[in-house]
Amino acid sequence: MSNTIYVHTLGDSTLDNLYWMLSEGDNLETAKNKSVEGQLKTHLGDGFEVISHAYDGFTTSSVLQGATVGEVLPGKNGTAYERYISEKIISSSGLNAHPLKKLLKNTTEAPTAKHYVVISVGGNDFREHLANPLKLLTITADVQKRYLEIVDQVKKLGTHVQPILMFQYRISTANQGYGIYTILGRLGRVAAAVNTTCVAALGYLGWQLARGKISPVFGIAGCAIAAIVLALSARTLPLKVTLGILKGQNPGITVIGALMEKLYQPILKYAEKEKLPILDLPNSFNPYQKNLYLHEIEPSEKGGALIAQGLANIIKNRNEASSTIYRCDGKTSTNVPEKWAVEYPSKPKSDHGKSK
Repeated sequence: MSNTIYVHTLGDSTLDNLYWMLSEGDNLETAKNKSVEGQLKTHLGDGFEVISHAYDGFTTSSVLQGATVGEVLPGKNGTAYERYISEKIISSSGLNAHPLKKLLKNTTEAPTAKHYVVISVGGNDFREHLANPLKLLTITADVQKRYLEIVDQVKKLGTHVQPILMFQYRISTANQGYGIYTILGRLGRVAAAVNTTCVAALGYLGWQLARGKISPVFGIAGCAIAAIVLALSARTLPLKVTLGILKGQNPGITVIGALMEKLYQPILKYAEKEKLPILDLPNSFNPYQKNLYLHEIEPSEKGGALIAQGLANIIKNRNEASSTIYRCDGKTSTNVPEKWAVEYPSKPKSDHGKSK
């Protein structure tokens, strides 16, 4: 038993995409093999056991406090839902799942074994507030706090337990049922308009002051107001969003990249301090590559294969002496976490020339 290496998944449907494999019409065994967790088991091979503590729809609060399994899933009267629930529920607690309690139990039962815990959570915290775009911009600090609390609780399980952080990918640009890029794009355009207006005002007022066309009091007051508004705007959405939009980038994609950089800043610092590896899905998934996704936000079989490959690379080959950020192909994004950034994706050649 002690020779087995355990890999635990903890979080949401980026890891637990079983329901979406079932909804494609596969039977339970085939769907399990095609899922992220099933493909991870295949990539790891003998000597490893994959244990699921991930549940579709779970937020940071769900992981910390427990929640109802399958609560956000569609088709609750359908076969896919019934098969998913039969596979995921814990008989002693019905539909209620407490991932951290279950993880504690499993790691305690094998105290001499090596345990990896893959943590992927946070995306659903923002999904819950899509109807309130301003809320999306104000919950980051709370999500960061809960995310770090989850990682800290995993770390406290013992030196035989190694967290692996998996950052959320950018969602697909195809089939925009949720309207995420539309919502974020509007926020980006507003920010760009405010920022360019402020910069123009600073330039104009400075020029007028230099020419003696306006009074120093009026000019300085106007510049101060413009500078304050610019600073407040930049705190909400970084100035790189405005620069990206001015370059012709898709506003929604530019905004989601900037928000990810903001969300993960304290988590990157924590990872560097604790020497935790990170799987960089934002720079591994191209949101224009629609075959990586199902229903806009879920990993497809191909997307799941990419995730499984990346996790297996980390588990089998990582350098435990440092915090390194890996892409799914095994290449490193950077081993200096503060330099991590979300790159703007290139469109596949077949999409070039089409409307953004």
